[in-house]
Amino acid sequence: KQQMNIFNLSLLSFAFGTFLIGLLVFLRRQDVVGRKWFLFSITASIWGFFEALWMNNLWDRNTSLVWMRMCHVGAIFIPSAWLDFIHCFLDLKARKQRVLYAAYIFAFMLAPLQLSDLFLRPPRAYKYFFNYYATAGPLYHIFTLLFFVCVIYGFIETIREFQLTTGARREQIKYLIWGTGIGFFGGSLTF
Repeated sequence: KQQMNIFNLSLLSFAFGTFLIGLLVFLRRQDVVGRKWFLFSITASIWGFFEALWMNNLWDRNTSLVWMRMCHVGAIFIPSAWLDFIHCFLDLKARKQRVLYAAYIFAFMLAPLQLSDLFLRPPRAYKYFFNYYATAGPLYHIFTLLFFVCVIYGFIETIREFQLTTGARREQIKYLIWGTGIGFFGGSLTF
């Protein structure tokens, strides 16, 4: 059987690339914005790395499930880390902090529950590019909703700031929108 495939190869590239970019930002910009971006990069890297592992055809059913659950440790915190970065980068006021706190509360509540079959049901055999694929449990749908609400909200706030800003800051926000927009579009295809 083929052990490496285009899916896990691209996810490994994503995971390492995202981590390295996050690390470079952190080392270059050692302020709270740099730390928040690095945190966001780490969550995305964890998701990408473990997603790549479970798509490798080396594993049996139980090991695949372990890798699937591990990738969701990172995935569950992507929306809250994204909002945390956006709130810091855009310097959103305290009234908007409630949204961020709610996102973290939901993430911390879902994180231990993702170990149960209510989040991911045991994987079944899959006949195409990888051996096993899990079925979503009822809590996975809550996670999916949380993910898209947080990501879209973050983009709404970022686009709003883009419309009000001029000069170099506007260019910076434009590239942030394009870069993260492409990344989130690609990641959303895994749902």
